[in-house]
Amino acid sequence: MEIEKKNTSNDVEKYTKRIRITYIAFLISFFATGFMRGVLGNLAEGDLQTFFKFWQFFVFEYYVRTLIVILAGYFTIKRTIALKGEISQFRLISIAGFSASMMIFFVIVPTIWRFMGFGYLFMPFPWTSAPLMVVLNGEVYHSSFTALFGESGVQIAVISYLAFQLLVCGGVVIHGRRWFCSFLCCFAGCHAETFGDVLPFIPHNKKRPKSKAVHPKIVIALKGLQILELILSLSVFLLLLIWVLGGKPFLSIDELIRIEITRVLFLDTYLLNTFWWLIGGRFGCYYCPSGALLGALGRCVGQRIETNLTECIECGLCNDACKMSIDIMSKAKVGKPVITINCTGCGLCVDSCPKGNLKYSTTILRRYRDRHAHLLRNPQS
Repeated sequence: MEIEKKNTSNDVEKYTKRIRITYIAFLISFFATGFMRGVLGNLAEGDLQTFFKFWQFFVFEYYVRTLIVILAGYFTIKRTIALKGEISQFRLISIAGFSASMMIFFVIVPTIWRFMGFGYLFMPFPWTSAPLMVVLNGEVYHSSFTALFGESGVQIAVISYLAFQLLVCGGVVIHGRRWFCSFLCCFAGCHAETFGDVLPFIPHNKKRPKSKAVHPKIVIALKGLQILELILSLSVFLLLLIWVLGGKPFLSIDELIRIEITRVLFLDTYLLNTFWWLIGGRFGCYYCPSGALLGALGRCVGQRIETNLTECIECGLCNDACKMSIDIMSKAKVGKPVITINCTGCGLCVDSCPKGNLKYSTTILRRYRDRHAHLLRNPQS
């Protein structure tokens, strides 16, 4: 039986790695084509927006990535069951959530409306300034809302963006950062949890090759990049908002949009898709500007990893499992909760603990569990 499980696990891991290689091949082909035709061909004219004109971008970014997330998620579930004999409901919900999010936001909605521009609106604040661009010139990255929807295009874009922000923030209040980063994120989180188990290509720690913890110096560099991108994204959003409100900041609308496109193109697209396979599946989460703010909101609503359910045997498996390099064991061995804005709530540390000592929670979830436990003990109350 054990040999059969091991063989099944090896086969599934092989399939997952093939999907990973296929994804990287698509990336290289897509970026080479986009760079040659879009950037180099129009750099003299200063038109980086041309990069976003080509249909290849939407086919890859929406349909191909959705298919890859669903397939990789399926094989990840099979691999986990083959290795452990089961998969936790916590992680199963994450993988199902990512697959559903990709289908809804990147396939169903754009296909029904026959308009690919919607994808730019389904990013949490302040990841993109897309709605402000639509208000100012009717389009975002050459996807024109007003050309398709007429005068209603601006209202449709703004309402869609605000509805998504309400969905994200409302969910984070209840479930913490996990709600977006380990359930809804269609950019980094979806890949981190569907084939992050076979990343990075080269282990960071030769003594513990299965560890997902990133080297501390790399973490520091990525945190510096996060601060830079957070400042840049907030600044562009604020200056565009001033234009929307009728003011005139020191930069023109065209200059601000060029800065925003350059940031999205090089930091959120090129950088992420170039290094995630070397650093790890959560590479983008280390410097995601939205993740920083959602992490802060998660901390405000009591997000934490409880560490006092049983006992800590200091095996270090929780630290190995954490793709955000959080030192969970140091808290677990003294029974203190892990409270940090960096936790994406993926639950892998919880699953990895052989003693069942860890549990993800927020204030609302703790109150719900306590209430449920009370009702079980006192059914008449």
